[in-house]
Amino acid sequence: MAMSNALPPRYAVPNTSLPKTTGTLNIIFASLVLLFVDIQIGMTLLAPMLMEFAQSSVREAQTKVEAARKQQLDALKAEEQAAGTEQEKGRIRGQIKAIEARPQPAGPDLKAIMGKMDSPVIRAYSWTDMGTALILNVLMLASGIGLLRLKERARRLAIWAPWRWPSTVPSTAYRRRR
Repeated sequence: MAMSNALPPRYAVPNTSLPKTTGTLNIIFASLVLLFVDIQIGMTLLAPMLMEFAQSSVREAQTKVEAARKQQLDALKAEEQAAGTEQEKGRIRGQIKAIEARPQPAGPDLKAIMGKMDSPVIRAYSWTDMGTALILNVLMLASGIGLLRLKERARRLAIWAPWRWPSTVPSTAYRRRR
């Protein structure tokens, strides 16, 4: 008996290109956003250490500038004492006054900048935003994998998850812009 490849009457061949394309896009997009959320969580955890390192670098640079300034003033004062003529001493005094009149360079106060992040409201908002983005993008990734396998659950999840996800995008974009 030969098997026939003929389809039964009124049978429609399903078009699988749309769910597979949507599944691929879900996987790509969710993976990229998950990468961004992971980096955002890492930066949130590392920011205090990085700011302390930057602040110590600024203090170290200010100390070096102050030491160089003091050394330059001491050298000019020694040169003034060794000067033979009153005209030469006046020129050196002018240089000393010019150096003393220059304002001291002041670096940024990075602790004040990070102080804004210490607000409990902002911390709660940030962690809630990152947590919901993480959860919803894991669901989007799962729906993408399921859509590639043509699962009905994945289709329902793919319809549900994107409607929840956009609420996290504007808040993240708004916060990054400030």
